[in-house]
Amino acid sequence: MQKNYHYGAPPFLNHYNKVRGLNSMKNERIEMLRIGKICADRWWHHTKSIILSKQHIEAMKKATSTAK
Repeated sequence: MQKNYHYGAPPFLNHYNKVRGLNSMKNERIEMLRIGKICADRWWHHTKSIILSKQHIEAMKKATSTAK
């Protein structure tokens, strides 16, 4: 018979928490957040000029359309 784990974590996750401990999970989460921030910073560095130029073009379009 298959168990429904809808209301709790599956047993392998409970075992993982007991074996590795919650501190290591927190450290892994902190490391993942750190990696995510690095990825986001790199993305921003590579796309900043594109985004700002598109915003400038849109602002110029609005300025010329309202001046007419």
